[in-house]
Amino acid sequence: MERTVVVVKRALYSDIKVRNRPSFYATAVAWAAADFTQLLIQDDGAIVAHRTGLIVASDECSLSTIRDISHTAAQGTISPLRFAGASPSIVAGLPALQQGIRGPTLSLTMPPEHASNAIVAMIDYWIQRGNIVAVIAIAHYKEDECRHLFKGLIARSVGDELRQHVRQLCDPHTGEK
Repeated sequence: MERTVVVVKRALYSDIKVRNRPSFYATAVAWAAADFTQLLIQDDGAIVAHRTGLIVASDECSLSTIRDISHTAAQGTISPLRFAGASPSIVAGLPALQQGIRGPTLSLTMPPEHASNAIVAMIDYWIQRGNIVAVIAIAHYKEDECRHLFKGLIARSVGDELRQHVRQLCDPHTGEK
């Protein structure tokens, strides 16, 4: 029996737990993406880390960190650790590091509402030609200053069902509550 797509899951974060250390910095959105990725994997069961890909679509990504760097630069000081945390790819990189995912990763720095075709194309390519058995896809929406909505799925095959689920992923108003 071929496993297909896990139902689109959603989680709302209003209090993001940041676990930065003096030698490591990541934006709060990346920490929430890492936590949400862990929840998706726990709900679905084990993944094969070296054969799993990860896609995160967010037009926020590390914008808060970039703004912080801008403010501190205007004051004449910049922390070098903030530069790694300011990369938009941190929203996919940190979850991959936390979960041991060693397949391809991609951050789409765009509104998730416009990302469905790109997400489907990458999942299709990675599963059909990239020796990948699962792809975790996450959409991040900033609802207001303090609330972040994450929606995600784990795809294990391609086809019409995938396209339908990715459309749900990329619509902030649909999916499991």
